[in-house]
Amino acid sequence: FNGTESRTQEELYAEADELGAFNNAFTRKDFTAFMILAPSRTFEQAFALQADMILHSTLPPEKFEKERGIVLEEINQDTSHAYGVVEAAWNRLLWAGTPYEMPILGPKSVIATIPRDKVWDYYKTYYAPNNITLLIIGDFAPENMLELVKREYGDAAPTQIPESKASPQAISASKIEKRYFPDAEPRLYFAVPLQSRGLPLFGLTSYTNVTTNPHYQGTYQATMRSRRNITAVTASKSGTTKAITVAKPEPQPPSNVRVRRTPDPYIVRTVALPLVEKTLKKALEEVAGDEVKLDLSEDSHPKGGFLVGTIDVADEAAGEKLADALPSALAKLREVKVHDDWLARRKRELSADEIKSYDNFLYYGMFKSYDIAAGRWSVVRDWKQEIDEVGARDVLGFLNRLSFRNQVLSMLALPY
Repeated sequence: FNGTESRTQEELYAEADELGAFNNAFTRKDFTAFMILAPSRTFEQAFALQADMILHSTLPPEKFEKERGIVLEEINQDTSHAYGVVEAAWNRLLWAGTPYEMPILGPKSVIATIPRDKVWDYYKTYYAPNNITLLIIGDFAPENMLELVKREYGDAAPTQIPESKASPQAISASKIEKRYFPDAEPRLYFAVPLQSRGLPLFGLTSYTNVTTNPHYQGTYQATMRSRRNITAVTASKSGTTKAITVAKPEPQPPSNVRVRRTPDPYIVRTVALPLVEKTLKKALEEVAGDEVKLDLSEDSHPKGGFLVGTIDVADEAAGEKLADALPSALAKLREVKVHDDWLARRKRELSADEIKSYDNFLYYGMFKSYDIAAGRWSVVRDWKQEIDEVGARDVLGFLNRLSFRNQVLSMLALPY
């Protein structure tokens, strides 16, 4: 930040130092996160300082060209390494036709020429209270903190946020793209859609029929987990603060069914990931006749996403062979058994990781920013319940659906 309506850049830095505050920020494809860490005795002033920077920055024209140069230098650093160039090419191929195909720093040609007016318009559109989520962690009274939030953000005017149209491309058939790069090590990149075309990435509520007929069992399903739930904080006539959540109505189950809430699909995928990686690795090693170094993860955004992987390969022929084998390797997921003892260990692992993240709440806020930006509020708020709710049939259901994904997009990165 280079200055606000009431503070110069030098005053911002000096005040943060006086308050003993650590101030930082980082940007990802879906969001920019700002953090400020301060002692309890100065947090109120630090909170106000951050709000001033977020809502009332001025982008001083005399500082703009300096910031442009800083970003251009960062782009030069990213593109000076073969790995960064290859990763950028894979990202463009994977998210072609969506804003996600762009690098986080932006294309160099755009950064070099974009006028300040366009940056200012972007700032005034998106840096608005209806597009901001606050995550406050520490030892405080919630009622007092809510009053502080109202004081600093309550008068800010909302804006009309353009609706994102960033649905991932539909992969209708498996294909492999060969791309050549200077000084690149041969590597196979691949992606598998996490949802069928036209179906959401998110979940269902299942209701199991409890009719007295022992020979009949049915299932009633209703879509749930709307991303457009709105939580409003208001005060009643008595002065009591209330939080009201307004949600889209969901279809109600018949009276003779018992509700079983399906776990968050993201949590199910997280639980299942080691089984997917182990199964694919074994199947691909049978094809390669040698050890396969496979790294598997998820690349998803609110509109959809992919299971993505990388494999170091010896040469072009080896890469083509493994790419061709991916659909049959995925089919092996139908043979996987989910044992109760494995599931219990996996859930304990994830619970332990969550608890360990509390040790440094600065990093906790950073990690949770991804879930918040993606609308996974239940994962942030009720993580223990979400993990506990995952059963063997949830994992098997995900594995089975994934096993029929025979549309795999691959990129084989090769040296010149």
